[in-house]
Amino acid sequence: YQRRVHGEGGMTDFYRTCTYTKQCYALRHHLDFILDTTGYQRVHKRHATWNRIPACRKHLPNYDWILYLDSDIAIANASIRLTEFVEQFHADTYFVWTEGKEGFNAGAFFIRNVPWSYWWLDKWWAFSKDLMDFAWNDQLAAWDAIVHHYMTNGSSLAAQDLPDPPPCTSTPLFHGAWMTAMKCFASEMEHLGRPSGNRDAFHFQFWKQEQWPRGFTFFFAEPRTTWLWPRKELFMPGDFVLHTHDPHLVMQHTEYRAMKDSHCWGFMP
Repeated sequence: YQRRVHGEGGMTDFYRTCTYTKQCYALRHHLDFILDTTGYQRVHKRHATWNRIPACRKHLPNYDWILYLDSDIAIANASIRLTEFVEQFHADTYFVWTEGKEGFNAGAFFIRNVPWSYWWLDKWWAFSKDLMDFAWNDQLAAWDAIVHHYMTNGSSLAAQDLPDPPPCTSTPLFHGAWMTAMKCFASEMEHLGRPSGNRDAFHFQFWKQEQWPRGFTFFFAEPRTTWLWPRKELFMPGDFVLHTHDPHLVMQHTEYRAMKDSHCWGFMP
């Protein structure tokens, strides 16, 4: 199969550093890499974090699987191959998140090129309010859309059939409401008989923490993350990637320096 490591975002020095690790990783493992910086938000009028959906719709037709990675994710362990993930996916899996006890993070996911995946991207898009000033509404819309998908046993409802309001709150304007929405996702899923560790269904797979490799989006343990994510769901040495907004952490805990010093192991001039 063909695979793509995919990112999006502006090109500050920090993002260039993260991008370099993904570009080098792709070269080492003979993968395609696309940095899609298209200004989709000028058309859809939502925050730029929503760009992941039109970007995936644009590039997915050319591949069997895409691994989408946020622009602030850097490769921390380049020895891990994407096949180590893909070969463990269920036969009927089309979309894969890294599992979280309460809420998963939407900053990285695998998506398969099948008709269902495009339907899911449309459903995810529909579970939102068009806010330009709230950066992470796409994350909470994903939680809402997953809950509704499981409530309806995976039925393919059209956008006009979506509930109003959705099961949880998808437009928090302060951090406390983010936590409320995250806990609502966990509570609703548990009520549906799908607690953490038992959420694989309806073409979704949630990559469990005890699996190896551990997953494909981990924040660093620091005050801005530990208030929200349990410690075991944060970055550990040996993990595939580090998800952070701190350039110093990228320098200290990813493959960036080794890649630069070796000219990407000889793959770059």
